[in-house]
Amino acid sequence: MTKNKVIALDIGGVCIKLHHDRCLGRLGIASQADLPKEFINVTNLLECGLISELEWLERSREFLPGTADLDNDLVMEIFNDAIGTDIDGMADFAQTMINAGFRLVYFSNTSELHSMEVARKLSFAPLITGAIYSFEEGAMKPNQKIYQSFEERFGIPHAYFDDRAENIEAAIKRGWNAQLFTSAEAALQFMADL
Repeated sequence: MTKNKVIALDIGGVCIKLHHDRCLGRLGIASQADLPKEFINVTNLLECGLISELEWLERSREFLPGTADLDNDLVMEIFNDAIGTDIDGMADFAQTMINAGFRLVYFSNTSELHSMEVARKLSFAPLITGAIYSFEEGAMKPNQKIYQSFEERFGIPHAYFDDRAENIEAAIKRGWNAQLFTSAEAALQFMADL
């Protein structure tokens, strides 16, 4: 497949700020290092679309004792509290890329719950015209299956930005122009150098 005028964007840490500590603090957990492994595993199942939100809520309560007396809506609100606002400069980056004739597509490990919160909070969400989500694909980056799904639907992107090195390495192995995201300014420079 040939490269085309598509830019693949991870969401968390590239498009939008994540505030895991704020979310965890509301649950009485000091840091991500203190999260029970079982909770991480069940959240990964949710992000792969292998369990429903209701099942995730029920199973999470087993590992997060602070949620026992909270209703489901409040637990989901707390979970969504990890989703922040735009990464500095990314709204301008997105508009610049659109003006240059590129199509922006999400390429993200996320749950449906978080994807809806991103749609509400990300100022430039209307500029994104497609997505490959782990919860729809049943696999998370860096699993090659999700990269294959992206290629089948959108072709090989002109560029891909992610804040996780292992995801970038997997993309480079497939021949993608992929860059570890550090800032909107660096992303613009990467695009200029292509």
